[in-house]
Amino acid sequence: MKVLICDDDKCIVDEIKNNLNTFSNKHKIVFNIDSFYNGIALLKSHISYDMAFIDIEMPQVNGLTLSAQLKKINSNIIIFIITSYDAYLDDAMDLDVFRYLSKPIDNDRFFRALNTAINYYHSNTQIITIEYYDEYYSVFTNDIVYITIGERKAVIITQQKKYYTNKKLSYWK
Repeated sequence: MKVLICDDDKCIVDEIKNNLNTFSNKHKIVFNIDSFYNGIALLKSHISYDMAFIDIEMPQVNGLTLSAQLKKINSNIIIFIITSYDAYLDDAMDLDVFRYLSKPIDNDRFFRALNTAINYYHSNTQIITIEYYDEYYSVFTNDIVYITIGERKAVIITQQKKYYTNKKLSYWK
């Protein structure tokens, strides 16, 4: 699972990393963690993440703007807002963030929220692999808009792209 931490406070970034590593060791889940200390560097990366822990109050780019951009890259991303400011709660909810965690971080609450997020991720993010000759693509099933057949190929239309496959499609009920 690709995880992002973006906070201008290195101590908070380290605390979240330690909590993720503790959870990872206990539950045997692998987290590939990227850390950023400002939103500018992150926006330039255009990397898709499965989960993000984002501070709201940061210089240059605030966490709400950053969250909106991350949702454009991956609409399935699970976003945790980490902040000391309650004033942003309504704006964060408008972005459909997963949880709003206050600083200082309550570790028990953090672990409960993380466990809920992992369960949500596994139940709502099914991925299919599309094969086209020697190329393979992973696609979230909830990103598929429709599937059609043309020229003896299936065409899978997603929100971002068209995928072709020359393989036989099957389904189950």
